[in-house]
Amino acid sequence: CKHDMGWCSGFDVAGPSSKNDCPHSKGACKADEELFLGLCYKKCSSFDASLPFRVGPATCCKTASVKCIAEEGVQDGMEGESLTNSKFDVASGCEDMSSDEAQVSCRPHSPTVEPETQTA
Repeated sequence: CKHDMGWCSGFDVAGPSSKNDCPHSKGACKADEELFLGLCYKKCSSFDASLPFRVGPATCCKTASVKCIAEEGVQDGMEGESLTNSKFDVASGCEDMSSDEAQVSCRPHSPTVEPETQTA
């Protein structure tokens, strides 16, 4: 019998329509965003395909394991697989952060009640 005592597992999930993510308020993130601690962020994989797992607001990781605790390349005796960068701490659609308006609209946000339709 397998037991998973981690976050967002067992009875602590939003349900199959939400891909069993963590429970959250009504709404959804855009298709190119991911939910992390109740906020929508641009997907880590859109910054770097080798770092698909979000483990912090500004931290993405190669795997979903304990190796994400340590930063990659740090000489601390651990085999870290995460990377922290302020550019990861944004919502989608934030390629140009030069204006004050862009910096406000690019902040991670709560899920929207009616998700925007995505165009191809």
